Amino acid sequence: MVRAAVAALAAERADDDALEQLAGHNAVMQTAGEDDYRFMRADTSFHLALARASGNPLLVEAVERSRLAMARALEVLPDSPAWHDRTVTQHAALLDALRAHDAAAARRAMARHVRDTGRALNLMLTTLGS
Repeated sequence: MVRAAVAALAAERADDDALEQLAGHNAVMQTAGEDDYRFMRADTSFHLALARASGNPLLVEAVERSRLAMARALEVLPDSPAWHDRTVTQHAALLDALRAHDAAAARRAMARHVRDTGRALNLMLTTLGS
């Protein structure tokens, strides 16, 4: 819910500089290749920049805390070109909604991204628990 609210607010409030910064982080992710550390660093930067674009300091703090809480789990997700491509594609869909200042589309794009990431994390944890 927090991430979807961040995306919706960012769609309403993001300026050109924020959109350029988000696109830059996504571009780094797209060109990270097999460098998972570079990919994850850019992914974290993307989500933190998105939170800042919302203009809500409480939401920025919530995103920072959730990224810290999820950091280790995200680090152990299987590094694969398919995972990277899906994340970059989902970020691009979110960026399209932000550029159009379409809060509803941004909310949907983020909800899908969070849902897919959650599924991957749950699958990984289930597999490790077996």
